[in-house]
Amino acid sequence: MKKIIFWLMVLFPTFLFAQESYWKVERVKPVMQTGLIFEAALGEMSNADYVIYDEAKKQVWYYSNNHAMEPYLLEKSLIKAKGKLVNESRIRTKIVGTELKILIYQDNNNIAFLACKKVADNKSAFLDKVNANKKK
Repeated sequence: MKKIIFWLMVLFPTFLFAQESYWKVERVKPVMQTGLIFEAALGEMSNADYVIYDEAKKQVWYYSNNHAMEPYLLEKSLIKAKGKLVNESRIRTKIVGTELKILIYQDNNNIAFLACKKVADNKSAFLDKVNANKKK
């Protein structure tokens, strides 16, 4: 019985607070760019884009206005060519105050930050905002 109570105390907060949060990109700030592919990938990101951040899975789903708001997972590669990863990137996320900060970097030469503000509390309200801002 003690083991069950222990596991409930450990796991319940994880399930309770593990949820998605919904954000709008406020600014894309390149810090250092030396690679053309990195610069091209950042060029596709703008303050008209949206993000879903799943803190439990540490996943960032990116809705790009340049790609008809179709979501894609930001992962180790910003660009995939013929099904294989090109220029492996590292992505770190952190919620600071009321902002979601996303750090994207390749080696020490290509670094950028995305700053996002919260736009919705649930997925349906978020998708309404995404659809309203879709390029026609």
